[in-house]
Amino acid sequence: MAYCRILIVLVTCAVLQKRCVVLGDYMNGFQPVADLSSSAIEKTDDAYYELGLGTPFPFYNKRYSSIFINEDGVLTFLDPVATVGPISIPIFDVDGSGKIDLPQERMVLIAPFWTEVKPDTGNVYYRDGLSSSTLQAAENIVKGCYIDQSRFTATAGVVVTWDQVSDDDDTTKKNSFQAILVYDDFRSFVIFYYSDMQYQSTSVPNVGFNAGDIKGGLAFTEGSYSALPSGTNCAEQSETHPGAYVFRVDVERMSSAGCPGDTQNIALQVAPSSGPMVGGNRITVMHGCDLNSKEPVCVFTKGGVILQTVTKVETIDSAVYCIPGPFYVTEDVTILVYKSLEQAEADPAENPFITAKYTVDHPDDSVPSVTRSSADSSSWNTAGTSLTITWDSTLFMGDTLVTVSVLQYDESVDGQIPTWELAYNLGVSEPNIGSFSFIPMALDNITETNPFGIIRVIGEGEYPVSLFSDVHMLGYLLHQPYQDNPTVWADEQCTRWDAQEDLDNNANGEPRYFSDVTACPCNLDQVELDFGSFFEQTGGCSRNFGDPSCTREMSSSRRCFLSTNSIAGAECCYSPEGNLIFSMDDRTGGSSDKAPMLGVAPYALPGHTPYLSHWVEDVVPYQFCCRWATDRCRTYLENRPGKDCYDYNAQQSAVVFGDPHFVTFDGRRYTFNGIGEYQLMEVASLGFRLHGRTTMATEQGRDPVASFLSAVAVHETGSDSIHIEVGQLRPLNLYVVGADGSFRQPDLWMDGAVYHPLHLRGVSLHVSPTFREITLSFHVSHINIKVKAETLTPSITVEVLSGTTVIGTSAVTGLMGDMDGDPLNDIKSITGTVYQGDDPTEMFELFQTWEATTPDILHRDGVTKRGDYRNTTFVPTLVTPGSETLPPSIGTGLESTCQNLQECIFDMSVTQTAEAGQAAFAANAEFVEMQQMLAKVETCRYIQGPEGGQVAFSDETKQYVVGTSVTFSCDDAANILIGPATRNCQSNRQWSNSVVPACIDTDCDRETLSADGVEVVKEGTDSDGNIQVTVGCPGTNVTSTLTCKSGEWTGGKISCSDGRFRTVGISLGLVFVVFTCFAVIACSVMIYKRKPKRWSPWSRQHTYSVVAQSDTRGIQMQASGTVVPTTAVVNLEPSIPDVVSQTTEDENDVGDVYLGPDVNPVVTGVEASKGDETNVDELAGNKPGYKDSQEGGSANTDKLAENKPIFGDPKDQEADATKVDKPAESKPGLEDPPEGGAANDDKIAKDKPSIKDPHDKEGGATNVDKLSGNKPGLEDPQEGGATNADKEAANKPSLQDPQDDDATNAVKKYASNKPDLKDPQEGACPTPPPKPTRRGQPEAQKKEMGKVKDAPEPAGQNQEDLNPALEPLEDFDKKPVVKEHFI
Repeated sequence: MAYCRILIVLVTCAVLQKRCVVLGDYMNGFQPVADLSSSAIEKTDDAYYELGLGTPFPFYNKRYSSIFINEDGVLTFLDPVATVGPISIPIFDVDGSGKIDLPQERMVLIAPFWTEVKPDTGNVYYRDGLSSSTLQAAENIVKGCYIDQSRFTATAGVVVTWDQVSDDDDTTKKNSFQAILVYDDFRSFVIFYYSDMQYQSTSVPNVGFNAGDIKGGLAFTEGSYSALPSGTNCAEQSETHPGAYVFRVDVERMSSAGCPGDTQNIALQVAPSSGPMVGGNRITVMHGCDLNSKEPVCVFTKGGVILQTVTKVETIDSAVYCIPGPFYVTEDVTILVYKSLEQAEADPAENPFITAKYTVDHPDDSVPSVTRSSADSSSWNTAGTSLTITWDSTLFMGDTLVTVSVLQYDESVDGQIPTWELAYNLGVSEPNIGSFSFIPMALDNITETNPFGIIRVIGEGEYPVSLFSDVHMLGYLLHQPYQDNPTVWADEQCTRWDAQEDLDNNANGEPRYFSDVTACPCNLDQVELDFGSFFEQTGGCSRNFGDPSCTREMSSSRRCFLSTNSIAGAECCYSPEGNLIFSMDDRTGGSSDKAPMLGVAPYALPGHTPYLSHWVEDVVPYQFCCRWATDRCRTYLENRPGKDCYDYNAQQSAVVFGDPHFVTFDGRRYTFNGIGEYQLMEVASLGFRLHGRTTMATEQGRDPVASFLSAVAVHETGSDSIHIEVGQLRPLNLYVVGADGSFRQPDLWMDGAVYHPLHLRGVSLHVSPTFREITLSFHVSHINIKVKAETLTPSITVEVLSGTTVIGTSAVTGLMGDMDGDPLNDIKSITGTVYQGDDPTEMFELFQTWEATTPDILHRDGVTKRGDYRNTTFVPTLVTPGSETLPPSIGTGLESTCQNLQECIFDMSVTQTAEAGQAAFAANAEFVEMQQMLAKVETCRYIQGPEGGQVAFSDETKQYVVGTSVTFSCDDAANILIGPATRNCQSNRQWSNSVVPACIDTDCDRETLSADGVEVVKEGTDSDGNIQVTVGCPGTNVTSTLTCKSGEWTGGKISCSDGRFRTVGISLGLVFVVFTCFAVIACSVMIYKRKPKRWSPWSRQHTYSVVAQSDTRGIQMQASGTVVPTTAVVNLEPSIPDVVSQTTEDENDVGDVYLGPDVNPVVTGVEASKGDETNVDELAGNKPGYKDSQEGGSANTDKLAENKPIFGDPKDQEADATKVDKPAESKPGLEDPPEGGAANDDKIAKDKPSIKDPHDKEGGATNVDKLSGNKPGLEDPQEGGATNADKEAANKPSLQDPQDDDATNAVKKYASNKPDLKDPQEGACPTPPPKPTRRGQPEAQKKEMGKVKDAPEPAGQNQEDLNPALEPLEDFDKKPVVKEHFI
């Protein structure tokens, strides 16, 4: 055949009169073209030809657009060969200067066989632009030798052939060889092919590559040159293409497909690089060098913990094939290959033969290898219907028979690793034809305790591969009780689960795990920036709307994010407008997960296993309640509520950009333009380090005048180290510490238009499609870092986002500041010395102290040291040059380009380039925009809409934000809305009304319940089961109860028009109340005139008045004078004005107001030297409290919105809330005044302790509250329910419950609203208290009662003294002694 080919070529050349030669024997597709006249270099001594490349060639992290073809068997970039004759490869520091200062040191070359060639012998041919078939042939060779490049697609190629060239000494010996370059935009491979090798003119290593930086290259040796045509460095090519040698050359660490002499250049390969969590796939680990073992083992570890050991391992040549079992972790794991099991057991952590990395895919992001046909069909929910599964039969590596089984997941044993258990074999020894059908039946061993699993298809060969379906509900195999009535069965399971969940609720009725759920960011902008705490769900539910793992309904318009590394999971979903959507209002919104979808450390334990624990705790009950039962989804959502953003702590941010300019976490701006490696940020407690490298910026024709950030490296305890630097091949070069402890460039592959995320040990990376931006999120610290390559300057911008939840504040150090909220102390030395001056030279020297030392986390080659990047001779510009010193083109453009941004002006002036200023301006603008996005959003708590109703927002772009409102409505016109239709989010981040909205069904009209401003505040049923509602007027305590009977409302109807109220049917009762109150006032005045007079040290003449003031809250009787007044307040029906006055000149009479036997006065203002209003004053003025002589604030019973000192707290001098005011969570009991809430051990609507329970610490209703509601105790200002002894008919607050807007505590009777003596907020008349025993009392008692300086005992210590009406006064003839307080 060879002779025939030669004859054909010669005949063709003769006919066409072309210059032809006889070619050597080359690989199919790579022979030089027949017409060689236009593709051969000249035959002159040291001849070369520069070939322009149609597609630039990637080589050693750079890209070259042309290549020099030299006759001496070498290809060079940039310049022709710079030496006479070959020299040793790679070319390092020839003269030992440590600098690239010799021509040969700068040579960038590819040498298939560098040797002397006689010009007039043989030919050198070249060919660019290979045909598609030739490219495909080259691509196949690459993929056969680099098994991890299965996704590589060649787009360009070059072939250079040295055909029958010879040496000067002996022209009879000829060499024929080729260099084949095959590549795409970023990856490049070189194939050396040797056809016939007969001589070598030098003894130095002359085959390999050189990077031209005195540090990078690869030398290849394969014994004798004459053996090259019969050998190969790729076992895959040993039979098909002997003489072919394959190398990868685009990355910094170039590699050989075989086993080179330099082990640093071994192409360690793992394919596939990732696989399913259920295992069963065949993993190939190729080292290039022979393992020399017949019984190797593969050990999989994570964080030093052995996950599993695979002993049944196949070896072929230098490849090891491991088939792992199931994993119970995800993300990065390590594969250790040992030569024997004995070696692995004896030395599991040290010196394995191979150490490689492998990624366990999360099931939500992986595609099952077994497909359930019509998986969304209801036929998979019950037994008896034929079902079919399919798979790729070629994946079984020649196995002809398979077994089909169903496996169940089990994590029922606490503290033990979960397992997959065999539930049932659907078929054994079935033919491997790629499909299998079966008719399922009910199985007794598949019940509500293990209702989900997977289908496995496993080969029956010696090294069996397993394929798996998705995880799904096993409805088609569930036991017979389910099959008999699936809906009823599911409803029962939902009810059972709901009851079980209730047992794990806290005292507030909230799921106990909910406190561990991470708060959702308030909008889409914030969650996208918080990529360290939230991971966007792009698979599973987001990819497949019928995915069985979904716990929400699907919508293509929703973007949902899952919290990472949290004990319980948040699912935060956002609308296209960026609003947070809750599943209780919209089934496509987010909820929460008791077991997070992504799992949580320590993994491989019940409740912690990624995905599978989530199925146990969340997905299965969702299936029961939302998919299989009838209308029970709200039951599920009440147990898995969505998390709002009320408690979301916005991240703090810092940035470095330009020449370099810093903005610290606390907002301090400064410039530091040193040259070297520096500590940007460190958190010692977490081992977190972010270091940066700066480099001189040079402009053509000018000395270096500026610096810029060129590289950063980051690491924290337990994570891989990451190094990112300015690149040439790509905008950024990314390096990761490999399994051997050295930096390597990872392969990243595009998934469609984006790069697949890289999940490494302790850190996750996302790379933009242009490779211009890389984001890192660290799993422990939750610190987020964004590194961006600038387009206008060869520099990078680094933004750091961090919260204080994990890392704290004082632990942060570095040039980015300390994150303590004080920008004034951010200019400090590494020893902590704060600099307060403004001298730029002193500041520069101080910043130099932050030079990075150990540990060395920045990547550098084996030649360059840290000191090589330091430049102590560089004198930076510290002050912005004046505009008069700048070229006109720069000076005139400062204003328009920089818009007064100082960093922009500095960079543009120093570098005298507009590009530098534009880059600084753009980087600053992006950072400022990010800070605005991160700003804290003040919101109210999420308030769920009513079931069967709708919620509307006053501002759709600012839902739940302070200053906005929500409006609720019922879908059915016949339904009644419970609670106000509109709620306002107030400035204190509380809703204007906390009643949970609800829609109830009734056959009575609802117009009656909404006429004239009436609101429904409560609903229930009477003893006959009729709907019963309580209605009221907003802002008042007037209520009425209506009952729906036979389509009509019965009971007292009210109207709230014009801000007043009228109660039909009880007008006569109000008239009686008015006259009774008037009589009480008159009696009080009469008794006052008969009081004995006493001396006052403050004045000799005093004028007092008792004024009955009419307003909507009642009548206030107030004494006034030149001394601190005493005040008595009674609440009457408005519209009864009256004035009673008295003047006395007796210095012994201080003017105490005595209201007679039916009114017990509240005397306050002791020691209040300024004559302010007393402790029961309204909120409209400045009102100090009892014994609060220093204060000009509101009285001690004032609302939370004002200043509220404690009753009897004379030292309260600030405008603070009272010391009993606390957040709503903390609710003390009768004798627990410091906290401020409901009593201690009280449960919500359940736990009602006795009045003698002073140590009650939990927080619910008070001691003797009735079962009808949550009713706080005497000192329970936070609750807003009835007090301890209130009746069931009304909500009656306590003596010292200023927050309560309802009826008072102990003296209220049945249908009327009757306030307690010390309840000034009420709008009704007081019940007459017992008569005081002022006249005729013992002298000792008088003295005791006349003490001035003894403040009342603190609340909770002597409750009887503070509340004489503690016991209900059913019998008004009883006259207990009531203590009075006198001045």
